[in-house]
Amino acid sequence: MKTFCPTAGIRQLLFLMFLAAGPALFAQNYSTTGLSDDWQDPEAWTCSNGNCSTGYPDANISGTVVLNHDINYYGNPPINVLRKGVLVVNQATFNNNSNLNIRAGGEFRATASTVTIGPGVLNVDGEMTLTNSLVIKDGNVVNNSSITLSGACFSLLSGNFNNFGMLAGTGGIKVLSGNMNNSGSWDPTIRYY
Repeated sequence: MKTFCPTAGIRQLLFLMFLAAGPALFAQNYSTTGLSDDWQDPEAWTCSNGNCSTGYPDANISGTVVLNHDINYYGNPPINVLRKGVLVVNQATFNNNSNLNIRAGGEFRATASTVTIGPGVLNVDGEMTLTNSLVIKDGNVVNNSSITLSGACFSLLSGNFNNFGMLAGTGGIKVLSGNMNNSGSWDPTIRYY
């Protein structure tokens, strides 16, 4: 009986495939429990996949983090939704007292939720989708990629709303103290005031 023994080329290819898939294979996935509203309290989370040693999501999200309950993030480092990372807020309030960076290939989704961010910057280099939700922002919004609204609104307490990418769907953008700058694509069904 012959035993399969991969050649050096096949071993290298398998190793490269393992490295490329590694972050996705071992990404941590978290979901809120409702037992605490503090992001950095392990009681607030259930975790699956990957190394769950801290008991709460790292500020660099490479897996899926689902907020089904109200959560407050008081951490100093900004929350970074990395490539293949997904942050979902579902019928909850998410208070983030830091920056939120949605990196290229990262995704942020909120449905029937209220999201407060700042003081700081919201950088969208990935995908942001808001459905029947309100984002209250203290500081600048910089959209370099894609924001899709479906019956959703932004309310900027201070700072500028800068659209260099695509702003699509239906909803509204309100800037209380700052400017609105559009150098990208702005759907005419999104009101601004």
